[in-house]
Amino acid sequence: LKSGATIQEFNCIRKHLSKIKGGRLVENTKCHGIGLVMSDVEGDELSS
Repeated sequence: LKSGATIQEFNCIRKHLSKIKGGRLVENTKCHGIGLVMSDVEGDELSS
């Protein structure tokens, strides 16, 4: 972040460098689709 780039600019770069971001996770699997659900809140109810 010392470069002065915005978080949106960093996220764009990360997406292009990542092997899983930007839809690449599904492209690199043999399944038709995948759901990856994560929460940063302990005990968070994912159905809500």
